[in-house]
Amino acid sequence: MARHLLSARQVQVAREGDTFDGDGLILRVRDGSAAWVLRYTAPTGKRRELGLSGADRASIEAAGASLTRARKAADEARDQLGRGIDPIDARRSEREAQLEAASQSKAEATACAPQIFEARRARRSKKACGIMVS
Repeated sequence: MARHLLSARQVQVAREGDTFDGDGLILRVRDGSAAWVLRYTAPTGKRRELGLSGADRASIEAAGASLTRARKAADEARDQLGRGIDPIDARRSEREAQLEAASQSKAEATACAPQIFEARRARRSKKACGIMVS
């Protein structure tokens, strides 16, 4: 299948609807906003669409940069597909791992909070009494 069919100018002036760059990469323009989408077949055989990013069409330079970023993101997703990994599922599991790490960090901070509070209060009371605190 042909790839890299769009130019920066075509991205900038694209009208409502889907504009195809080839090999599943689509510029989708709806209600004045634009986004890059990759349409692919998952390893399970199911047809899926992966949102890559918003499309910047403010100037021809911005449109060209947006097109380059979208092509790179689509190539990375295609690499995952080549290894038998569904990019949507990979993104979801990565997001869940980040949320889990953040919740563990918050739990650790909550567990340490009383000790930190007491240490700061002790330091303040020593300062109030004129004792040097380092």
